[in-house]
Amino acid sequence: MGKVYHIVIGSMTPEAIFSNPADERRMRDYIRIYKERTGLTNYGYSFTDMRLHLAVRDREKKIRDFLIGVCDAYTYHLKNRRFKDIDVKYKLNEVAMKDELFDLLRYIHSKGRNSAKEYRDYTRYVKSELVDVAPILAALHPDDLIGKEMFFEEMIHEPSVGYYVEFSQREIFELDKMTKRRQRAHEYMEAYLEEIGLSRMEFLHGNYHAERVELIERFRRETDLSFRDIGYVFGLSHTSIIRLYREKN
Repeated sequence: MGKVYHIVIGSMTPEAIFSNPADERRMRDYIRIYKERTGLTNYGYSFTDMRLHLAVRDREKKIRDFLIGVCDAYTYHLKNRRFKDIDVKYKLNEVAMKDELFDLLRYIHSKGRNSAKEYRDYTRYVKSELVDVAPILAALHPDDLIGKEMFFEEMIHEPSVGYYVEFSQREIFELDKMTKRRQRAHEYMEAYLEEIGLSRMEFLHGNYHAERVELIERFRRETDLSFRDIGYVFGLSHTSIIRLYREKN
């Protein structure tokens, strides 16, 4: 049977990471790829500009592999596309079959750009690679056409109030300690770059070796941030940061 999960994917910071249609298409590609690799079943999705909701079943205990693969791939995509570090995170909550799942699907299909189209277009000959429609329709009725009608009748209802509040609260991402440290490191670097009049791209990729060493020294002298935290904003390993730091110490 496996377990069913409500997944919420987004950024720790208020970034509209799905607002661009090309970015959304790329995330759809990643979902398809990692769904196939891990054998997950996806019952539905909804994209808003800042969040992605999924309702998935995991029979092979591969849910973490799916999430790490999707989030890491999309983080890399955003870094290359937007030239900035945006950590894509997820929240994972187990869903009880069957009533809670249908409340979740009602919630998902009341938001954003969702999988209603995949359900509407589904036939036994036209199937979506992104959404596994058949199991949901079969749970409603053995006949696909009747099951589809019943599905949309179900979706016009609001989720129960308790579930709606719970699902909405899952959209809130609280900063963990590591993210807070990295945020501090980023802010410290930005203040230094403003002081010396350089952009982030110029500083990291230009001929500014002395300035980079100076910033690392300041980090160590004026903050409690670790070499790993510093390496994160430099895009370098902590060992590379240590080597640079030792050049003058």
